Amino acid sequence: MKMQSKMIPLTIANTLNQAAKQRVDVKRDQTVRQAVVASGLGLNGQFDVFNEHGEVISDNHVSDFQDRTVYVGAQRVAGGAWDDDDDDWAGLDDLVNPQPARKAVRVSYAGRVRELEPNGNETLQQLVERHDMNPMDGSAMAVYDEDEVVSGQRASNFVGRTVRYSIQRVMGGSGQGLSLEHLPDLQIEFPSLTPVKEFVTSGHCSLFSFSLPMVGSSERWRLLLYAPQPTNGQPHVLVLPGADGRVPNGRFIHSIGTGVGAYGLTRGTLPPSIEQHAKWLCHGHCLQAIDGHAQRDPVRRLGAFLNHANNLLNGNN
Repeated sequence: MKMQSKMIPLTIANTLNQAAKQRVDVKRDQTVRQAVVASGLGLNGQFDVFNEHGEVISDNHVSDFQDRTVYVGAQRVAGGAWDDDDDDWAGLDDLVNPQPARKAVRVSYAGRVRELEPNGNETLQQLVERHDMNPMDGSAMAVYDEDEVVSGQRASNFVGRTVRYSIQRVMGGSGQGLSLEHLPDLQIEFPSLTPVKEFVTSGHCSLFSFSLPMVGSSERWRLLLYAPQPTNGQPHVLVLPGADGRVPNGRFIHSIGTGVGAYGLTRGTLPPSIEQHAKWLCHGHCLQAIDGHAQRDPVRRLGAFLNHANNLLNGNN
């Protein structure tokens, strides 16, 4: 009986807001969904819980996920297929797929699907703007049909179909970032590394969320890895606010675009929703030493860079 009542640690993340993660203690004798509900971190209405690979684990025993991160998101449609390059990473907003109203376009945005009826020859961008769907933080947005931007296309041509309205990808072109085929190799040492959906293009991703232990604290560093050119470009680590809503102080933690030197991250590189809350980890001139042994291998190169970041954050420099 003692074992059944024992509390275990679990990190619960919201797939619709990667900044919303909380580490909680839950009873081990319940399902993952029950643990999320008991913690008060479920979504309004129907929802599912996913592991880091995008698999539904709602009804699995929570003890199987001790000291791991689970992801709460919109309920997966029964019998529905996953888009193998898009829907099983941070975001999951396309899983809601209700039957369309006649002459309406289904627009997936912020975890919900709205059915919008086009007027005349208006574009998809005009359609969503007419319904006040722009974010308050001023982030540049675009309408996507799978991976293709269709903002300027006539909305009436998409009646009965689902499009996605989300942050406009900063990096243009295909194949930007780390090939997702390499991600499992990098996750061996950094298992929390998770692609951010809006930065996934053609099987590559340039922005990842992850966490690291915080030495001397029960909290964890909440971080982003920005790596648009993992084989030969400058990667960056950004520090996100902690549970108290503030970015932790650190010797090497700076505001984006200030006091960063020639190797720094300039303001305007990432969406405002990130830059308004995150800070930049000053990594110094580390790439020369890293590239000496990584030899353009993206996994070895990013793995060494993340170890360097861990040393800077935890004072082992």
